[in-house]
Amino acid sequence: MNKKDRTILIEQYLDGKLQGDDLKNFEILLRTEEEFTQDFSLQKEIRDTLSKKDFQDLREKLKAVNENFEKEKQFAIKRKPVLFYAISAIIIIAVIISIYIFNKTYTNDELFLSYYKQYDADIITRGAEETPKDIYTHALIAYDYKKYYEALALFNQISATSEFIIQKEYFTGLSYMELHKFDEAIRHFENASSDKRNAFYDDVIWYLGLCYLKTNQTNLAIQQFKKLLKNDSFYKKNASEIIEKME
Repeated sequence: MNKKDRTILIEQYLDGKLQGDDLKNFEILLRTEEEFTQDFSLQKEIRDTLSKKDFQDLREKLKAVNENFEKEKQFAIKRKPVLFYAISAIIIIAVIISIYIFNKTYTNDELFLSYYKQYDADIITRGAEETPKDIYTHALIAYDYKKYYEALALFNQISATSEFIIQKEYFTGLSYMELHKFDEAIRHFENASSDKRNAFYDDVIWYLGLCYLKTNQTNLAIQQFKKLLKNDSFYKKNASEIIEKME
Protein backbone atom coordinates (compact mmCIF):
# COMPACT_ATOMS: atom_id res chain seq x y z
CA MET A 1 0.00 0.00 0.00
CA ASN A 2 1.48 3.33 -1.05
CA LYS A 3 1.49 6.58 0.93
CA LYS A 4 -1.55 8.02 -0.84
CA ASP A 5 -3.67 4.91 -0.27
CA ARG A 6 -2.69 4.82 3.40
CA THR A 7 -3.68 8.46 3.81
CA ILE A 8 -7.09 7.90 2.19
CA LEU A 9 -7.74 4.82 4.32
CA ILE A 10 -6.78 6.60 7.53
CA GLU A 11 -9.04 9.55 6.66
CA GLN A 12 -11.94 7.19 6.07
CA TYR A 13 -11.35 5.61 9.48
CA LEU A 14 -11.10 8.98 11.24
CA ASP A 15 -14.29 10.09 9.48
CA GLY A 16 -16.06 6.94 10.77
CA LYS A 17 -16.69 5.56 7.29
CA LEU A 18 -15.07 2.13 7.72
CA GLN A 19 -17.35 -0.77 8.63
CA GLY A 20 -17.34 -4.57 8.75
CA ASP A 21 -14.32 -6.28 7.22
CA ASP A 22 -12.77 -2.96 6.18
CA LEU A 23 -12.74 -1.83 9.80
CA LYS A 24 -11.28 -5.17 10.99
CA ASN A 25 -8.55 -5.07 8.33
CA PHE A 26 -7.72 -1.49 9.34
CA GLU A 27 -7.30 -2.50 12.98
CA ILE A 28 -5.05 -5.39 11.94
CA LEU A 29 -2.85 -2.96 10.00
CA LEU A 30 -2.61 -0.74 13.07
CA ARG A 31 -1.35 -3.65 15.15
CA THR A 32 1.03 -5.17 12.62
CA GLU A 33 2.36 -2.44 10.31
CA GLU A 34 4.74 -0.01 12.03
CA GLU A 35 4.84 2.49 9.15
CA PHE A 36 1.04 2.47 8.91
CA THR A 37 0.78 3.05 12.67
CA GLN A 38 3.15 6.03 12.44
CA ASP A 39 1.12 7.57 9.61
CA PHE A 40 -2.08 7.05 11.58
CA SER A 41 -0.63 8.70 14.70
CA LEU A 42 0.57 11.69 12.69
CA GLN A 43 -2.75 12.24 10.90
CA LYS A 44 -4.72 11.85 14.11
CA GLU A 45 -2.49 14.34 15.91
CA ILE A 46 -2.92 16.86 13.09
CA ARG A 47 -6.69 16.42 13.15
CA ASP A 48 -6.83 16.70 16.95
CA THR A 49 -4.84 19.92 16.77
CA LEU A 50 -7.00 21.51 14.09
CA SER A 51 -10.68 22.21 14.50
CA LYS A 52 -13.04 20.22 12.30
CA LYS A 53 -13.62 23.23 10.05
CA ASP A 54 -9.90 23.96 9.80
CA PHE A 55 -9.23 20.35 8.86
CA GLN A 56 -11.92 20.37 6.18
CA ASP A 57 -10.52 23.61 4.77
CA LEU A 58 -7.01 22.17 4.76
CA ARG A 59 -8.16 19.00 3.02
CA GLU A 60 -10.02 20.99 0.35
CA LYS A 61 -6.95 23.14 -0.30
CA LEU A 62 -4.72 20.08 -0.60
CA LYS A 63 -7.23 18.48 -2.95
CA ALA A 64 -7.25 21.59 -5.14
CA VAL A 65 -3.46 21.71 -5.18
CA ASN A 66 -3.32 18.04 -6.16
CA GLU A 67 -5.83 18.54 -8.99
CA ASN A 68 -3.90 21.51 -10.33
CA PHE A 69 -0.70 19.54 -10.14
CA GLU A 70 -2.23 16.63 -12.09
CA LYS A 71 -3.32 19.05 -14.82
CA GLU A 72 0.10 20.66 -14.95
CA LYS A 73 1.73 17.24 -15.02
CA GLN A 74 -0.31 16.11 -18.03
CA PHE A 75 0.43 19.36 -19.81
CA ALA A 76 4.12 19.09 -19.02
CA ILE A 77 4.31 15.48 -20.26
CA LYS A 78 2.78 16.44 -23.58
CA ARG A 79 4.66 19.67 -24.15
CA LYS A 80 7.84 19.70 -22.11
CA PRO A 81 9.12 16.51 -20.49
CA VAL A 82 11.98 18.44 -18.88
CA LEU A 83 9.51 20.73 -17.13
CA PHE A 84 7.65 17.71 -15.79
CA TYR A 85 10.79 16.32 -14.20
CA ALA A 86 11.60 19.72 -12.72
CA ILE A 87 8.14 19.95 -11.18
CA SER A 88 8.44 16.39 -9.89
CA ALA A 89 11.77 17.23 -8.26
CA ILE A 90 10.24 20.26 -6.54
CA ILE A 91 7.35 18.16 -5.22
CA ILE A 92 9.73 15.52 -3.89
CA ILE A 93 11.80 18.17 -2.11
CA ALA A 94 8.64 19.68 -0.62
CA VAL A 95 7.54 16.27 0.66
CA ILE A 96 10.95 15.64 2.21
CA ILE A 97 10.88 19.05 3.92
CA SER A 98 7.35 18.47 5.25
CA ILE A 99 8.37 15.07 6.63
CA TYR A 100 11.37 16.69 8.32
CA ILE A 101 9.20 19.40 9.88
CA PHE A 102 6.56 16.98 11.17
CA ASN A 103 9.07 14.48 12.53
CA LYS A 104 11.77 16.82 13.84
CA THR A 105 12.35 16.58 17.57
CA TYR A 106 13.19 19.68 19.56
CA THR A 107 15.37 20.12 22.62
CA ASN A 108 13.98 21.88 25.66
CA ASP A 109 16.27 24.84 24.96
CA GLU A 110 14.93 25.19 21.42
CA LEU A 111 11.34 25.10 22.63
CA PHE A 112 12.11 27.61 25.34
CA LEU A 113 13.71 30.04 22.89
CA SER A 114 10.80 29.61 20.49
CA TYR A 115 8.04 30.29 22.98
CA TYR A 116 9.56 32.37 25.75
CA LYS A 117 8.40 35.95 25.91
CA GLN A 118 9.36 38.15 28.76
CA TYR A 119 6.37 38.78 30.97
CA ASP A 120 5.45 42.45 31.50
CA ALA A 121 6.55 43.44 35.03
CA ASP A 122 3.80 46.05 35.19
CA ILE A 123 1.22 43.27 34.78
CA ILE A 124 2.83 41.34 37.65
CA THR A 125 2.77 44.43 39.86
CA ARG A 126 -0.91 45.05 39.26
CA GLY A 127 -1.84 41.43 39.82
CA ALA A 128 0.24 40.77 42.92
CA GLU A 129 -0.71 41.70 46.47
CA GLU A 130 1.53 44.61 47.37
CA THR A 131 3.03 45.43 50.75
CA PRO A 132 2.85 48.97 52.22
CA LYS A 133 6.53 49.38 51.32
CA ASP A 134 5.81 48.47 47.68
CA ILE A 135 2.95 50.96 47.51
CA TYR A 136 5.08 53.68 49.10
CA THR A 137 7.92 53.03 46.64
CA HIS A 138 5.60 53.15 43.63
CA ALA A 139 4.02 56.34 44.93
CA LEU A 140 7.46 58.00 45.20
CA ILE A 141 8.27 56.94 41.65
CA ALA A 142 5.01 58.47 40.42
CA TYR A 143 5.81 61.66 42.33
CA ASP A 144 9.31 61.86 40.84
CA TYR A 145 7.79 61.50 37.36
CA LYS A 146 5.40 64.36 38.18
CA LYS A 147 2.39 62.05 38.04
CA TYR A 148 0.85 63.67 41.07
CA TYR A 149 -2.68 62.30 40.79
CA GLU A 150 -1.29 58.79 40.42
CA ALA A 151 0.99 59.40 43.41
CA LEU A 152 -1.95 60.61 45.50
CA ALA A 153 -3.98 57.53 44.65
CA LEU A 154 -1.12 55.32 45.80
CA PHE A 155 -0.41 57.30 48.98
CA ASN A 156 -4.09 57.01 49.88
CA GLN A 157 -3.69 53.23 49.99
CA ILE A 158 -1.30 53.51 52.94
CA SER A 159 -3.21 53.07 56.19
CA ALA A 160 -3.00 55.36 59.22
CA THR A 161 -1.27 52.60 61.20
CA SER A 162 1.47 52.07 58.62
CA GLU A 163 5.11 52.73 59.45
CA PHE A 164 5.14 55.02 56.41
CA ILE A 165 2.34 57.27 57.64
CA ILE A 166 4.55 60.36 58.18
CA GLN A 167 6.19 59.96 54.78
CA LYS A 168 2.75 59.47 53.26
CA GLU A 169 1.45 62.72 54.77
CA TYR A 170 4.55 64.66 53.75
CA PHE A 171 4.62 63.57 50.11
CA THR A 172 0.85 63.86 49.85
CA GLY A 173 1.24 67.48 50.93
CA LEU A 174 3.97 68.04 48.34
CA SER A 175 1.79 66.49 45.63
CA TYR A 176 -1.08 68.82 46.48
CA MET A 177 1.31 71.77 46.43
CA GLU A 178 2.37 70.86 42.90
CA LEU A 179 -1.31 70.75 41.95
CA HIS A 180 -1.81 74.18 43.58
CA LYS A 181 -4.24 72.75 46.11
CA PHE A 182 -2.69 74.47 49.08
CA ASP A 183 -5.50 73.96 51.59
CA GLU A 184 -5.27 70.19 51.07
CA ALA A 185 -1.49 70.40 51.32
CA ILE A 186 -1.74 72.25 54.64
CA ARG A 187 -3.93 69.55 56.12
CA HIS A 188 -1.41 66.82 55.32
CA PHE A 189 1.63 68.86 56.37
CA GLU A 190 -0.04 69.54 59.71
CA ASN A 191 -0.53 65.80 60.17
CA ALA A 192 3.11 65.15 59.30
CA SER A 193 4.34 67.84 61.72
CA SER A 194 2.89 65.98 64.71
CA ASP A 195 6.06 63.88 65.01
CA LYS A 196 9.13 66.06 65.62
CA ARG A 197 11.43 63.05 65.51
CA ASN A 198 10.80 62.18 61.89
CA ALA A 199 13.55 62.82 59.35
CA PHE A 200 11.31 65.12 57.31
CA TYR A 201 10.31 67.41 60.16
CA ASP A 202 12.20 70.54 59.02
CA ASP A 203 11.05 69.98 55.44
CA VAL A 204 7.46 69.65 56.60
CA ILE A 205 7.64 72.88 58.61
CA TRP A 206 9.23 74.78 55.72
CA TYR A 207 6.61 73.76 53.18
CA LEU A 208 3.81 74.20 55.68
CA GLY A 209 5.01 77.77 56.21
CA LEU A 210 5.06 78.36 52.46
CA CYS A 211 1.50 77.04 52.13
CA TYR A 212 0.32 79.38 54.87
CA LEU A 213 2.13 82.18 53.07
CA LYS A 214 0.47 81.33 49.77
CA THR A 215 -2.99 81.29 51.37
CA ASN A 216 -2.37 84.64 53.09
CA GLN A 217 -2.22 83.18 56.59
CA THR A 218 0.74 85.37 57.46
CA ASN A 219 0.89 84.87 61.22
CA LEU A 220 0.74 81.10 60.92
CA ALA A 221 3.46 81.24 58.25
CA ILE A 222 5.76 83.25 60.51
CA GLN A 223 5.18 80.80 63.37
CA GLN A 224 6.38 77.94 61.21
CA PHE A 225 9.43 79.76 59.91
CA LYS A 226 10.47 80.75 63.45
CA LYS A 227 10.56 77.06 64.40
CA LEU A 228 13.40 76.68 61.92
CA LEU A 229 15.51 79.32 63.70
CA LYS A 230 15.86 77.28 66.89
CA ASN A 231 18.27 74.73 65.49
CA ASP A 232 20.83 74.17 62.77
CA SER A 233 18.17 73.61 60.17
CA PHE A 234 18.99 73.53 56.49
CA TYR A 235 16.24 76.14 56.11
CA LYS A 236 17.51 78.45 58.89
CA LYS A 237 19.00 81.11 56.59
CA ASN A 238 16.01 81.23 54.26
CA ALA A 239 13.58 81.22 57.19
CA SER A 240 15.38 84.19 58.74
CA GLU A 241 15.33 86.13 55.49
CA ILE A 242 11.66 85.51 54.81
CA ILE A 243 10.64 86.49 58.36
CA GLU A 244 12.59 89.74 58.03
CA LYS A 245 10.78 90.56 54.80
CA MET A 246 7.37 89.71 56.24
CA GLU A 247 7.61 91.68 59.49
